[in-house]
Amino acid sequence: MHEVQQTAGNVMNQKTTYSHRLTYVLVHVVTRVIGAAMVFFAACAAAPKEAALPDNVEPYTVLPEDRWSGPYQIIEHKPEVSEEDLPEWVSRYLDEGIPGIEALPQYEDHYIFVGRNSGTNRDALNQWVEAFTPVQDSPLLIAKRVQARFVGASTGKADREYGRYFETLVRAAMDTVYTGVRKEADYWILKRFSSDDGEEDSYDFFILLSVEKKELQSQLNAILEKVSNDFQTAPKDQAAVINRFRATFYEGF
Repeated sequence: MHEVQQTAGNVMNQKTTYSHRLTYVLVHVVTRVIGAAMVFFAACAAAPKEAALPDNVEPYTVLPEDRWSGPYQIIEHKPEVSEEDLPEWVSRYLDEGIPGIEALPQYEDHYIFVGRNSGTNRDALNQWVEAFTPVQDSPLLIAKRVQARFVGASTGKADREYGRYFETLVRAAMDTVYTGVRKEADYWILKRFSSDDGEEDSYDFFILLSVEKKELQSQLNAILEKVSNDFQTAPKDQAAVINRFRATFYEGF
């Protein structure tokens, strides 16, 4: 499963180049675009670079920790519930990924998205949380999930199998301003990674977003309809693949 991470240090540069990066949304993961204050530049040296997902992006159900190497322990966390326990949505996210949160009764009829950022500068990461808004930041999280749906449905390289339809649909998903997405909560943990070379501490900050399934599906259906209409003259074989993708889009989404 793919969650969305952002490096606190390069936020302003990402915001400036947002429109240019839209055209490069293929299988490669696009950096999240957020609005943040100039003070992030001061934290740049302290925040590590975001870990990039591999080119062959796995289906969205991959657990978020798959990208990390080495064991870790949580040595500190936001004292929201108690000094010992993590909120259930955080525990489920760490153990099972997004599907674990969506299985909770209160989110039965919702899609869940988690914005995630990592680094060593807690102040900079707190400012990322303050600058994060569902209207501005949910499009990229939703577009990544659309992208992962392509990869999960593809028998090979998604961009080769679906052609320009792949890029066009993901770009359209990113360009859309979605309604109904709301921030449910935010949380942070401090992880200690241990290896033969020593120990290293890193913060993970999470922002939980939810949207009713019916409301998001209505908006995604409009995107699918518009983009598919633009590809009515696609070659017969590709048109069949596109139609099959549309018909099964929400299976595994």
